[in-house]
Amino acid sequence: MFKLNNIRRVTFKRTKYTFDKYPFLKQLGLSETNLGVYSNGKWLGSGESLISNNPVTNQPTATVTTATKSEYDDAVDATLKNNRTWQKIPAPKRGKKKKENFNLIFFFLKRRNCSSNWKRFKR
Repeated sequence: MFKLNNIRRVTFKRTKYTFDKYPFLKQLGLSETNLGVYSNGKWLGSGESLISNNPVTNQPTATVTTATKSEYDDAVDATLKNNRTWQKIPAPKRGKKKKENFNLIFFFLKRRNCSSNWKRFKR
C-alpha cells in the first residue's frame, strides 16, 4: 500500500482554494474539481473526494474525485490490455512516441521559464 502525501479528505465546510494562483493548471486542463482516474481515453471518478494541497504552503489547491472499486478494477484491466498492445509495437516506434511526449513536456516547461527543472528529468 502506498501513502498519499499532501491530500486530505473533503469536509463539508467551504474550502478556499488557491487554484486561481496557478494559471498553468488551467492550461493543463485542470479545474478546482477534477476526476482522478484516466482509463481508455476518458476521465472517471465517482468515489470519495480528496483535497490536494500545495506541498510548499499546505494550502488547498483543488479537489480530486477518486475511483470506486469497480472503476479502479476496470482501469487496471484496460491498462493491462493496452500494455499488451503497446508491447507489440516495435521498440524504435515506441521510443519515438516517448520522445515526442517528452518534447511536449519540455516545450511546456520552457514556455513557463522552467527549463532548469527539466534538466532533473532528462537523465
